[in-house]
Amino acid sequence: MKPSNARWQYLSCLLAVMLAWTAQAAREEYVKTRMEASAPDTGPAAREEAIRQAQVEIVADILKSALASEHFARVKSLLDQTPRYISTTQLMRCNFRDGLVRVEIECYVKRADLMKDAAAMLLPRLPVPPTALVIVLQEAKEGVADADTASKALSKTLKDRGFDLVDTEVVRACHSDEEIATAVQGDNDVAARFARERFADVAILGHADIANAAEAGSLNLVTSTAHVTLRLFRTTDGKLADDLSSEAVIHGVDPKAGADAALQDACTKMAVDLEIAATMTVGGTRATEDILITIEQPGGEDRVKEVLKVATAFAGQDAELLVCTQRLARIRLPYDGAMTPLLDALTGQRYSGATLETQKAIQRNVQMRFLP
Repeated sequence: MKPSNARWQYLSCLLAVMLAWTAQAAREEYVKTRMEASAPDTGPAAREEAIRQAQVEIVADILKSALASEHFARVKSLLDQTPRYISTTQLMRCNFRDGLVRVEIECYVKRADLMKDAAAMLLPRLPVPPTALVIVLQEAKEGVADADTASKALSKTLKDRGFDLVDTEVVRACHSDEEIATAVQGDNDVAARFARERFADVAILGHADIANAAEAGSLNLVTSTAHVTLRLFRTTDGKLADDLSSEAVIHGVDPKAGADAALQDACTKMAVDLEIAATMTVGGTRATEDILITIEQPGGEDRVKEVLKVATAFAGQDAELLVCTQRLARIRLPYDGAMTPLLDALTGQRYSGATLETQKAIQRNVQMRFLP
């Protein structure tokens, strides 16, 4: 039976919406790119070999655009699986000249699958576990959810995947709750300055909205809705590397339990994407010889600036003060030499009547304190 005009119009609109959604999802999952390549013209298979070489170059370029060179080397074997990541290939141009066949192709590449596999391969091959800082501010209407539900859930996800999580108490030793909230809620420039204080390899700053509403027609059912948004920053330069969002709805009779469950569900939905995004953020960080010096109870910025002068003079490059409060100071020093002479130079000076003592030094991270 032929549908009525009204129903036909409704079905047409629904189909149009579904197609638009599918196209949008496809744009997120796939990327279109072109590449040229050549192969010796030795027979009928030469063109196919040139096309294969172009496909490999396309996948390699996508990986190189996301990863620093040393990290690309750790996942380079994925190029052997290039056909897995090529959805469609169209030959745009082909010619034979000087004993070569030259082709230009256009491909749709399954970028999401490629990034997922690259992250899974890269994370266990990193020389040390990457560190992550997770701070999610929750806006709980009617006080219906624990203040750290989202932060704990997301932190557990990363810890289970192999990340070392930075205790937020380290951050609170430098900043008040108001300053942290300003950084998390601020624009990308404000958040980037906070991320560059280098508390971790990747800074994950987010916001969670939770709301409860009585269900229409019900005496006791409550709909709990949670929406979580995250921004991931590369801390070496403060670059916004990725952003994620997720939403979940729970129906129940206990408002607080429903809100917590909705938050947990929203965080669970983004767990895989968060692992991939955090790993690729770390993977996009180029190796650096920077020394990070943390000084406990620095006793004022003037004394810390004296340390900067000594460090700069020894290394021959400008030391940068990342953060300085009464409780903690952090210094970045570009330096690729041996650690012992540097530490001897820093501890062999007086700074406003005090000397420095090294508490511990692990790789390129040094913790120090002043002694009278």
